[in-house]
Amino acid sequence: MNGLSNKVALITGAASGIGQCIAETLFEQGCTVAMLDRDGTVLQRGTERFKSSGNADRVCSFEVDVRSATELRNIAQEVASLKGHIDIVVNSAGVVRVGPFQRISEQEWKEVLDINLNGVFNTCQAVIPALQKAQGASIVNIASWFGKVGRPYYAAYCTSKFAVIGLTQVLALELAPEKIRVNAVCPGTVGETQMRDYADARSKELGIPDAKERTSQIPLGRLATPKDIADMVTFLVSEKADYITGQAINVTGGLWML
Repeated sequence: MNGLSNKVALITGAASGIGQCIAETLFEQGCTVAMLDRDGTVLQRGTERFKSSGNADRVCSFEVDVRSATELRNIAQEVASLKGHIDIVVNSAGVVRVGPFQRISEQEWKEVLDINLNGVFNTCQAVIPALQKAQGASIVNIASWFGKVGRPYYAAYCTSKFAVIGLTQVLALELAPEKIRVNAVCPGTVGETQMRDYADARSKELGIPDAKERTSQIPLGRLATPKDIADMVTFLVSEKADYITGQAINVTGGLWML
């Protein structure tokens, strides 16, 4: 199980999509998972599915918006108290807004930056005190290949993900003396998520290619799945990645190689 048995993982954006798949994969690998999401209804359904496996003591859930630093601090303290420690943090909560730069509203810009970037900031500040007490902790931030290259119609999203990669590098350097590793995963074009459905619908409205139409540009010839991303996260938080920190690793099927 990659040394993950008895580890406690806190995952934001865990109710659906990539975050849910990460929670499921880490759970399967023996982790206790604390699932955080602002969609309480969907989160509760997901939690019940975990509990039906007969390991109810290895899962807990919290309805929270990552924009609330106070709530995140309280939750981190509660998880550490309930489970004894926190070893892994995965920042997966995120949103996307698609459209021409000149038409982005101040509210949309703020929403994307607040959730995608400030949410990572808030979560890390809340959880690092618990990670400092663990033996070899790990943080993984879900960035994007759009955090490495600007793309038209994705100004707020690209900006937030570029910043997440920068924050990842800073934290990796600051926390290395305490043996806390910090990495980012940069997914390519991922299918089977609500974010993909939204982005494709907006692409059609704007008259630009959707994900299916862009598949031919991917060297491996298919979209990524949430499981592709979850497997990379699982590797990065495992003892097999013990000498990897400060990296922003592409999972793009060869679409982006820098």
